[in-house]
Amino acid sequence: MSVYTPIERDELEAFLARYDLGELIDYQGISA
Repeated sequence: MSVYTPIERDELEAFLARYDLGELIDYQGISA
């Protein structure tokens, strides 16, 4: 079983900022 959690761009950018991954170019959610 899985759970779909919508994430806003600013939340994702804040999470990714903890890692040396560079700039977020694009993202999209999965079809639920």
